[in-house]
Amino acid sequence: MSYRCYLLDEFGRIMNFVEFEEFSDSDAIGHATRHAQLANKPFELWRGRQQICPSPNVFPGACINT
Repeated sequence: MSYRCYLLDEFGRIMNFVEFEEFSDSDAIGHATRHAQLANKPFELWRGRQQICPSPNVFPGACINT
C-alpha cells in the first residue's frame, strides 16, 4: 500500500513529506516514525484519503491507530 508521511513544524504546518510503500499500517507507522525521529519533527501519516496516524501536536511514536 502507498503511504505519505508529512513532517510538521511546531505549529502543525507541513514542512516536507515522504512517500513510501509498506505491507501494513503498522509497518508504515514504524517507517514514518523513523523518518520523523531522524528529522526530529512531529508527523502525520496518510494512506490515500485516510489519516492513519494523526499527531499535529504530539511527537512521533504517539500514534493511536496501531
